[in-house]
Amino acid sequence: KKEIKALFTRFVEAWGEKDFDALAACVTEDFVWHLPVGPDEPVGRTLHGPDAFRVEFAERERQGAELRFELEEPVVYGDTFLLYYTIHGAYAGGETCSYRGVDIFTVKDGRIASKDAYWKIISESAVSGRVDIRAAA
Repeated sequence: KKEIKALFTRFVEAWGEKDFDALAACVTEDFVWHLPVGPDEPVGRTLHGPDAFRVEFAERERQGAELRFELEEPVVYGDTFLLYYTIHGAYAGGETCSYRGVDIFTVKDGRIASKDAYWKIISESAVSGRVDIRAAA
């Protein structure tokens, strides 16, 4: 448990500094990252390998997203840890966001093998498009 929390600390520090070499050192060669949004059914978008962070951070910069993460203490279960967080920020067009999320990490041989991200995204279009499941029954 102590080793996983130390790995988590290294990972979070590298993430905050956008230190891609340090991030790569935290993950396995066959690392898989499932992002919450994207075209890959049913997982969103999937990135592979230690360079996944370079790809995603470049995409966020291209989109002009300024996101700030408020992290909670990770919850460790054997070789898995959960990280709950809240994201605040804005996109290039000025639209602000505030999401609640959880990432499920699996650890193999002292490094992160996978990161599966889930966000609760609330939007006006989602709210107005709700279906009353009682009426549909």
